[in-house]
Amino acid sequence: MAVELANNISELDDVYPLRKDDLTEGSTHIRNLKTTLKAQFAGVNGNGFSKAITAIEDEINYLEGLNSNLQLQLNSITARLELLEG
Repeated sequence: MAVELANNISELDDVYPLRKDDLTEGSTHIRNLKTTLKAQFAGVNGNGFSKAITAIEDEINYLEGLNSNLQLQLNSITARLELLEG
């Protein structure tokens, strides 16, 4: 059996394991999936997220293009507006 190795989700091949593969290596596939998911979603301590993500898809998609702390960006915009309003 060819046990796949992956460091991120995009490297996982959804055809594995193959039907003809030995069932005894199934646990290796499961461990690899867990390792890959924990690496991809490392969380603060690097051990995976410690709490559930409750945002819905649309809420997460609204963050597209965000490249720093949202509250800091809003504070900066507010400060600039206050300066303009004088």
